[in-house]
Amino acid sequence: WLWTIPSKAQQAEETVTVAEDTMVKDGSNAGTNYGSATSLIVRNDPTNNANRSAAFLKFNLPPIYLPDIQIATLCLRTRANPSGTAQGYVYGIDNNSWSESTLTWANAPNLKKGKSAGNTIVSRVIDGEGTTAHILGQLVATSTSPSEKIIDVTEYLRSQPNRVPSFLITQDPRWDVALPSLASGDTQPSALEITSSEGSSAPYLRIVRLKDTDGDGLSDEAETNIFATNPNVADSDNDGLSDGTEVLVLSTNPNLNNAPTLSDITDRSIALNTNTGAIAVNIGDLETAATSLTLTRASSNPALIPLSVIVLGGSGANRSVTVTPAANQTGSAIITLTVSDGALTTSDTFLLTVLNSTTPVTLTVPIAASADDAEESAAGVVNLTSTDLELVDDGGLQTVGMRFTGLAIPQGAIISSATIQFKTDEVNSEATTLDITAQAADTAPAFTTAAENLSNRATTSTSILWQPAAWNTIGEAVATQRTPNLAALVQEIVSRPGWASGNAIAFLVEGSGHRTAEALDKADGVPASLSITYSVESSASFAQWMTTFPALTGNNTLSTANPDGDAFNNLLEYALATNPTQSNPAPYSMTRQGNTLFFTYARPSLAPDLIYSVEWSQTLTVGAWSTAGVTQQITSDNGTFRTVKGSVPADGAKLFLRLKVTAR
Repeated sequence: WLWTIPSKAQQAEETVTVAEDTMVKDGSNAGTNYGSATSLIVRNDPTNNANRSAAFLKFNLPPIYLPDIQIATLCLRTRANPSGTAQGYVYGIDNNSWSESTLTWANAPNLKKGKSAGNTIVSRVIDGEGTTAHILGQLVATSTSPSEKIIDVTEYLRSQPNRVPSFLITQDPRWDVALPSLASGDTQPSALEITSSEGSSAPYLRIVRLKDTDGDGLSDEAETNIFATNPNVADSDNDGLSDGTEVLVLSTNPNLNNAPTLSDITDRSIALNTNTGAIAVNIGDLETAATSLTLTRASSNPALIPLSVIVLGGSGANRSVTVTPAANQTGSAIITLTVSDGALTTSDTFLLTVLNSTTPVTLTVPIAASADDAEESAAGVVNLTSTDLELVDDGGLQTVGMRFTGLAIPQGAIISSATIQFKTDEVNSEATTLDITAQAADTAPAFTTAAENLSNRATTSTSILWQPAAWNTIGEAVATQRTPNLAALVQEIVSRPGWASGNAIAFLVEGSGHRTAEALDKADGVPASLSITYSVESSASFAQWMTTFPALTGNNTLSTANPDGDAFNNLLEYALATNPTQSNPAPYSMTRQGNTLFFTYARPSLAPDLIYSVEWSQTLTVGAWSTAGVTQQITSDNGTFRTVKGSVPADGAKLFLRLKVTAR
């Protein structure tokens, strides 16, 4: 071999040991893995393809700038086995996804499958030669004693952008014709045996590249003329990562430290004397490992939210924050989270509101993103960019979806009102009947263009019927364009155990007829908006309530006591807002309308230590009571007393209903 080394300053020779190596066998052995073999046999048996074998090698180059490589050689310790001379071809292959622990002839890249044994060109097994398999050289062993052989792989290594070169070595027939003193075809009696990494001398690469003074993987020449970094400082921007890692691995600017990232946390509300639960916080940095990032917190209202009650948790990229406001305090505070990589910081804020149930809260949230209002045709094709929403006949009946995000409603809040307001885009007056449901999910994901993405979503057990009057005026957005009360749908979602303040709700509309509303994607349009009025349970308890009846003492103050003898113990008197010292009529009733049973009851506006459940059964058997399909809706609330109506689908069946009250 003759090599010419450029007259430039060179880095000292570097070696890279093979990362994975194995051999594979054909024929009846095609499904066998030989990843633990101490030697790699390369052979073409002209009479038995089960003895045909090939070798694979894979290397992981360090983060070095490949054009800096001046010369690179593949070094293998080889011998002829059992005697004489043995030869093999070395290919650089494009496929480097194989693993030595699973590779077999049957799944190996660049090897033909099912080839009969033979010693002529037609029996060659290399596949993709010249396209995905690139001939690099020929190995020849002339002795049974092992010796090192080298192959020039400089250009091949320079062409490997992911720095994982992969090699294949075969012993394919070289000719068909009979040569002097040789039989017809190419019959080699000996195999080429290569010592593997499991043997005494692992294959390796020898690499010489241009001078790299600071050892960051980029030559001085490349740093000066190409990347404009300091060739004498490994980390030009002092962000904890070498210039080579930024350029070659992360594709970031080695002269600029990128700020860390922090996920957005939506504003949220919670009830008095509760907490937020663990709120997910995702952090990251292009240059710095997430485990090395620092997360801190701050509060704009230390009286309500002192630092000590803002608890950070999690690790790595997946962090969390839990906030427990001061006891018996209401109000608002801006919580600030800041992530730092040691040099730069990024912050995110969210408003936390602590509510008392004495005043209902109303929030209005419009459609915020293009993918949050959508139409799905009868064929299941989803359109995310329509400038209007055809409710629901658009040359065929369709499903319309609307998703509202960042809903600052505490889990378990009592929903008294929920409506969607539209704005007329076209005049429509034909008879229209719309059926509205909500997606039954803790937080509804954004709509996508996947087939049937809207209609395949699970929905609430309750639906709301809407028969809108004619829309006669373009641009009108009044009561005519407003849905009926959707509180039952919202209540079912926010009552889910997995609901959290800040989550999203998606509504789905089906039916017949035609009303056309503006969509978010209409220029200067007004998209649909969701208005919700809710209240939350606040500070109150059975013990506090009992102090308002000083005439009751001793055992008569127990929750199980019944001092007035009216069949309601003290706990139920508290739960139903009745007087434990006076006999009371039952403060509940049951009615039926069509296929729906209604159970209406009175209760205190404040009873956070109780859980109310309307349950049904067909048999009265113990353990047979269920809340499936039940929804509850507030029909009145004066701040002291609240009336709640539970709805139970009956579908013509005989059902028993009961109100279950449980102390938390």
